Amino acid sequence: MHSIERKSVIVSAFFLNTAGFAVFSFLAVYLNIYLNLKGWETVVILSTLTISSRGLPFFLGLAGDRLGFKNLMISGLLLRSLGFYGLAVSSEFGWLVLFSVLIGAGAACYEPSALAYFASQPDPVLKRKTFLYLNISLNAGAVAGPLLGGLLLTIDPVIPFYLSSLTFLALSILQFFLLSSSESKKSRFSCSESLADIIHNKQYLYFCLTMIFYWFLFAQLTVAFPLYMYALTESNQWVSFVITMNALTGITLMILLKGVFQTVHPFTLIRIGKLLTACSFLMVAAYPGSYWLLVCVGIFTIGETMILPSSDYAVSLYSSTQNDAAYYGFSDFSFAIGATLGNFAAISLLTGESSQLYPWIFFTLIGVSGFLLSLKLSEKSKV
Repeated sequence: MHSIERKSVIVSAFFLNTAGFAVFSFLAVYLNIYLNLKGWETVVILSTLTISSRGLPFFLGLAGDRLGFKNLMISGLLLRSLGFYGLAVSSEFGWLVLFSVLIGAGAACYEPSALAYFASQPDPVLKRKTFLYLNISLNAGAVAGPLLGGLLLTIDPVIPFYLSSLTFLALSILQFFLLSSSESKKSRFSCSESLADIIHNKQYLYFCLTMIFYWFLFAQLTVAFPLYMYALTESNQWVSFVITMNALTGITLMILLKGVFQTVHPFTLIRIGKLLTACSFLMVAAYPGSYWLLVCVGIFTIGETMILPSSDYAVSLYSSTQNDAAYYGFSDFSFAIGATLGNFAAISLLTGESSQLYPWIFFTLIGVSGFLLSLKLSEKSKV
């Protein structure tokens, strides 16, 4: 992979996340408050996004391994562009679900092939460094997105959707001209052989199982935390601070601790991150205040920062060179399961008085369970 191509995908990640978070940071609030959808309708739309974006990547990852990473990446950007445009012009539940499927399918096309694009690098030091800078770029976009979305939301709540649509369209054109199709290693395996390779990799399957518990909690960054903040403050600006706090903390840590991320074993970082994530939810239960919630989000983010680049790198260690995108796609099943359950739990539990403690105790128990399971990763994994 040439340096200009690697840098273009990393820079694209910034704009991709800026566009995504400009919408997703406020999506639950937008659906509930602005469109006046029923609670179950909001859950269906959020879950549709999650299931399509995390349930389809394995199948589209298989396609990426065979048709070329570039082709799937561009297709994914175009689908997301169309989906965000559809959300901007639609208010009926059925159409919102349909366009949510397009956005999710677009993510499913793009993400496993983009990660496999990086994982195909033969130099392990450069590979790990690339994943680190990719996550820095994604976090920078997660800072800019909510700030931009919050500003535009005060003008017209549909503007972020239009802007996101244009951004993904522009990125598809950019990558069409900058990325080389020759960099994509096309698999010689059949789809059934790729599936068999994954199913027989018991260590990898156990890793995916342990991550379900984390993704359950990760979903709360855009559901439970924003809804709870809105219940406390009734302010969209305060809701935007949740994601801003998350992204700023993540960027700062990644820059300050670059050496740690490149030298410490990924499973060690994942275990520490899961423990900190569980603690952050326990802290929320201690005091119902907006500033305190931001502190809790900061602790949550320290855990997240430990886990995200480490989990991306860990998948590349499990995968074979012929099935990189399929492995990344299959790992999204754990996200689909965990985040979908997390969405349902957050919407179901966060009702009534904002001072209720039991949702946060429940989230803490989920986090502790995931941490305990992850203690066996070093025994079950020889990577």
